[in-house]
Amino acid sequence: MAASRRAQTADNAGPKLIQVTLALDRLLETVTDVAKDLRDEGTRTFHDMTLILSVGAVTIAALNLLPFRRTTRSVLPTLISPAIAVHRDVSHTPDGIQPHTTSSITSSQNS
Repeated sequence: MAASRRAQTADNAGPKLIQVTLALDRLLETVTDVAKDLRDEGTRTFHDMTLILSVGAVTIAALNLLPFRRTTRSVLPTLISPAIAVHRDVSHTPDGIQPHTTSSITSSQNS
């Protein structure tokens, strides 16, 4: 009886091994297809992003080369101390009067 079981097991092992091998082949084909799709999608995304970055860089470079009128503010009021800044000449006032006051430094030098 044990011998007949061994013979039956050996007979069943051949077709099962073939089924497992075929299933693994199908699995590898599926994995290959998915990997190819992901690679193609990644390549397409890479090319799109490269194009976008290139166009952006050229646009920024072109905008920097265009002659725009730039206004610069004087940094002098921020560099001097507040006490001296209060006594500076005031060129614009709400009532239109343009007072001229001397700073404490020039008034101490005149004395």
